[in-house]
Amino acid sequence: MKKIYPILLVFIGLAVSGCLNQNDKTGFTPDKPSISFSQQSVNVNKDANEITIALESNLPWRVKSDAGWAKVKTDNGMESGDIVVSIARNRLREERVATLTAWITNDSRTTLSIIQAPAEASESITYHVKANGDGLASGASWEEATTLPTAINAAGDGDIILLAAGTYAPVALITGGESAEERTFEIHSNFTIEGGYPADAKTGDVADPANETILTGNLGTTQAYHVVVISAAKSSTHKAVLKNLTIRDGKGHSKNKEIYRYSGDSEFDAGEGAGLCIGVSNAELVNCRIIDNTSCMAGGCIVSYEGSATFTNCSISDNSATGNGAGLWNEGEVTMYDCSISNNRADFACAGYYGVGGISRIYNSSFIGNDNYKGGKLGGGAYLREGHGRGSDAIFVNCTFAENKSGSGGAVALYGTSAVGACGKFISCTIKGNSSDKGGGIWMNNATPTAEFYNTIISDNGTDIGYGGTVVAQESQVSKSFSIIGSTLLNAEGNTVSGWIFNASSMLGALDFHNGGVTKSFPLIPDGANPAINQGMSTSELNALATRLGIDSGLATKDQNGQTREKNSIGSYVINN
Repeated sequence: MKKIYPILLVFIGLAVSGCLNQNDKTGFTPDKPSISFSQQSVNVNKDANEITIALESNLPWRVKSDAGWAKVKTDNGMESGDIVVSIARNRLREERVATLTAWITNDSRTTLSIIQAPAEASESITYHVKANGDGLASGASWEEATTLPTAINAAGDGDIILLAAGTYAPVALITGGESAEERTFEIHSNFTIEGGYPADAKTGDVADPANETILTGNLGTTQAYHVVVISAAKSSTHKAVLKNLTIRDGKGHSKNKEIYRYSGDSEFDAGEGAGLCIGVSNAELVNCRIIDNTSCMAGGCIVSYEGSATFTNCSISDNSATGNGAGLWNEGEVTMYDCSISNNRADFACAGYYGVGGISRIYNSSFIGNDNYKGGKLGGGAYLREGHGRGSDAIFVNCTFAENKSGSGGAVALYGTSAVGACGKFISCTIKGNSSDKGGGIWMNNATPTAEFYNTIISDNGTDIGYGGTVVAQESQVSKSFSIIGSTLLNAEGNTVSGWIFNASSMLGALDFHNGGVTKSFPLIPDGANPAINQGMSTSELNALATRLGIDSGLATKDQNGQTREKNSIGSYVINN
């Protein structure tokens, strides 16, 4: 074994020590890190822009933003320098804040706030929503799609929410709500929700109702009392608008007048309006379906007293009520164009359209297959009565009532108190194939309601007009002009025109869609003996009537399918050749 002598070790150590460079800083611990922004905050306007922020640092650094709308373009550096931040336009009507954090080490960092001004109240903001959207995304484009609750929460008057096809269930409670069943889509402001965009929508795509967009009350373990409520305050410049939506699967509380919630001027009863509740608001629905909802009262939809709604090309069908009003319940003001109310079921009064002291103007629509016969009550297709101290005021133009069933008034029942009664006016309507124990076509429940028939067919309904099975005792309640009642043709004064006999089974065709119409009607069968073809009101007479009643003369002078009335046809369908 070799020996290492101590003197040699000393020599080696001295040699190594002499080779070290005393100016070499490798492994040298620097001074304490120092990093700071030149200011604590920056205020920017609502528009998209880029900003530059000075950063002072004595060592290499990194920087990040906590908000997607403030994106850092310069995220690192070796020493002091400028940071460039890209700012997106603020589409919200409230101020927002992003925080930049720059750091050298975890213990050496600094922050700066970017404060962006809100959008102006007059601006219209568009939000894009997908079923798989990101609740933290801006919704400014399909590529940055957000969620429906996020968009509803942010939207204000005049804004637009574009909704990709899919199924959406509510997560937020109605104002004042407490239980899971009180989750709903609450339309708190006058903005538009438009569905029908492709599920994988991208920039440039357009809406198509064929891309079904569903708002559902199915919450998994329970169902929502209301799928949608509209509580937006009335505005002279905007409405709450729903387009291309299916509203379904709501299940109201088992009792009405038990749970109330209040939002703005509106009151919402958990037992009414399982599909849609329209409060003291101005609402508009286009290409919407309200289907498969059930409640104690107003299974499908309710329009509250002092509320108003316009429905265009909508369907209210297959809803049910354990009490009254399975389809649409109107206490306010309703206008309908090209709509269908069909196959609704009620255990008590009114299966289809329930006018409770409301104002109704209904054009080119159909009431088919509504049924409350089991309950033996009034109004299969429609029931008009008093409410809020006033009688229901309803005008039906170019409408078809068919295959409705009720205890009294298979197609329509009218009711009133001793003080006030409902009034129904029927212009160029066809009422056929309805059934009831009393008044298969029209039933006048007592002495105060009134009905007026112009250019209308009421035939093949068993007992067509009823007050105790006949109109003789209460003739003053009903006026008839240029109409067909049963097999009888009536002139302008309601007197029988001899020489004509109407046979509904041979002079009306099958109930279906005709001449490009979007609602079902009965076509007239060409036959020289058919009085409905050319014994009715002329275009000029219909125009004068529309002017007197304050209704749309452009629609009154056409038929249910939009065909011009070149001949004086009676009923909702016209033959021009």
